[in-house]
Amino acid sequence: MLSFKKTSIKIGLFICISYASFFVVSIAHAITIDEINKKIEDKKNSLGEVYKDIKKYEDALENTGKEKTTLQSTIKTLDTTKKKLDTNIKATQINISTTNLNINKLALSIDEKKNKIDEDKQVIAKDIRALSEIDSQSMVETILNNLSMSDVWNHAQALISINQTIQGNIRELQGLTRELESSKQETEAKKKELETQTKLLSSQKQSVESTQQEKAQVLKVTQNKEANFKKLLADKLAQKNAFEKELFDFEQQLKIKFDPNSYSKDGSIFEWPLAKHIITQLFGSTVDSKRLYTSGTHNGVDFGTPVGTPVKAVMAGTVIGTGNTDLQPGCYSFGKWVMVSHANGLSTMYGHFSSISVKQGDVVAAGDLLGLSGNTGYSTGPHLHFGVYATQGTRIERYANSNYCKNVTIPIADKSAYLDPMVYLPK
Repeated sequence: MLSFKKTSIKIGLFICISYASFFVVSIAHAITIDEINKKIEDKKNSLGEVYKDIKKYEDALENTGKEKTTLQSTIKTLDTTKKKLDTNIKATQINISTTNLNINKLALSIDEKKNKIDEDKQVIAKDIRALSEIDSQSMVETILNNLSMSDVWNHAQALISINQTIQGNIRELQGLTRELESSKQETEAKKKELETQTKLLSSQKQSVESTQQEKAQVLKVTQNKEANFKKLLADKLAQKNAFEKELFDFEQQLKIKFDPNSYSKDGSIFEWPLAKHIITQLFGSTVDSKRLYTSGTHNGVDFGTPVGTPVKAVMAGTVIGTGNTDLQPGCYSFGKWVMVSHANGLSTMYGHFSSISVKQGDVVAAGDLLGLSGNTGYSTGPHLHFGVYATQGTRIERYANSNYCKNVTIPIADKSAYLDPMVYLPK
């Protein structure tokens, strides 16, 4: 009986000490996590102020965009664009810092859960040993040892109590294990988010550089004179039209053969390439068409959007090409572009980037960052040109025989391989 009482006391003390220790550890971690939460809250407040500045610059760009295109308005737009891009960088840096804080918080939480799991395992092991020690003397032996009925009752109650404690600890252990796995998955998601934000930051810095170069080039060519600027616009338009005629004639001669059943005709299978989609020109020859190609049609859909807007893959696929037609002076075409091939026989092309975040061979998921929108190539204003092609009827090649875009890498397609993007975008 004395042994039984000592064992019961020992088990009770062990459980109390174990939970007291955990309480102290939890409080210590809670203080650290609270500090991190305070920092995260401060970052959110800072971000709110930065977003107000971004909105201010976006409104200014929208107003400037309504003005007549002059040298003065163009320089004003470039200066405001740079300020907006610099503010975008600040926002991304805050988001990166916040994500790192969240990862640190999750790491503390994971450590805390691991410690509690280890403690619960120790408690369960101790309880099992205690149960074994008490249960080693059977009920019959207890009675035969002439213990009182009160002692027999206490013996039975101790067994039941320890069993219940073990079951409770096991349930808690199972719950903690699930929480631990969930925290690990959340950490992986945050790391992926951090990777995307870091890539975005790199692209934003490239966009700033691209904007600075554009301003320098405009001022150099025009010598800060309006008359020279007007001549520059007229020359660009003439060279753009000449190149498009050359390309159209070349594509007419290609006659790339492809199976009309080789690509998906299902509608609404793409996501939008931009978070906010303002369509400025549809595919084909429409009543409000403003920028028709030599063929008398428009081979994609244009989305008006400020320079530096993230452009996303509309569907999972593989990047089959990137390029920059501006590398050849006087080649007024897509500027910086990206093309992605999808498993359903379709390919998508994204043009006029200010910076590109992917390279040929990269595998992307729907929603992955491809780059930032811009005003490169021939563009009457910042926008994204989005095209859809039947992959079999398309090829990417270095245009060696061009008079205007010699040795520029560019997507080339049979005229029937150009498809209407609106068929595949959300209704």
